[in-house]
Amino acid sequence: MDKKLHVAGWGWGSPTPAQLKELFAQIESGAMTSEKLQKALRNNEAYVDFQNIPFGMSWKEKGWKSEKDSVIKKGDFFLELISFCEDGKSISGKELERMAIEQGCCELGLAHAEQLLKQQDRIPKSWRKHYLVFAGSVWRDAGGARDVPFLDWDGDRWYLCFSWLRSDFGSYGRFVRPCK
Repeated sequence: MDKKLHVAGWGWGSPTPAQLKELFAQIESGAMTSEKLQKALRNNEAYVDFQNIPFGMSWKEKGWKSEKDSVIKKGDFFLELISFCEDGKSISGKELERMAIEQGCCELGLAHAEQLLKQQDRIPKSWRKHYLVFAGSVWRDAGGARDVPFLDWDGDRWYLCFSWLRSDFGSYGRFVRPCK
């Protein structure tokens, strides 16, 4: 027997009345345009609110140093995934950095990854088969290794990770960038 939401009689996983109320409020305010709604309905892009990105992240307190960080791009926009390597292959960290520049994927960094993590219910389910690289940030960890932030799905939720740029990156990874 399928589980149903008490209030609406809809299946579990359906939008809640509060979510629908928020959607209609965004439509009324103009924050959700017909174009944005249509993109969201296609479920291949994430609509994310980057209005209130907090500053002063705790990574510096852990001895990490920012080598490169994207300019904090605020606003609400759709995200898309960009492949950086052929299926079944891998690329080096150096090649990953080159590809990020070449494909215009350096706009989003650590702060965006952390903000998206707080809104992970907006990440399309189809993205779970990939790890999501935020190439706009490069950090040096306390040991001096250069790292790039990414989000990874653990089967239950998304979590923030870092990968050494001296490592290889597999074909199931994707850059995250604002839709063009």
